[in-house]
Amino acid sequence: MSYDVTLRVRRFFRGVPRTVDNIGEQALFYGETMRYIPNALTRYRKETIRLVAEMTMGAGALVMIGGTVGVAASRRS
Repeated sequence: MSYDVTLRVRRFFRGVPRTVDNIGEQALFYGETMRYIPNALTRYRKETIRLVAEMTMGAGALVMIGGTVGVAASRRS
């Protein structure tokens, strides 16, 4: 192998441990998040219900606005 090919191969494999490390960090974060969900539901029950209701109403409002835009666009045609 030439020096150029060897250098490219080394550079390619240099990023592999970093990628594996990033995936591991994300897996740990997701695991801890799932682990603390029951704790959050029992300790912060009112706040959790409020946030879920807020997210639900927000999504419903987006759907309603999207439908309104569709109706308005069809009337112009």
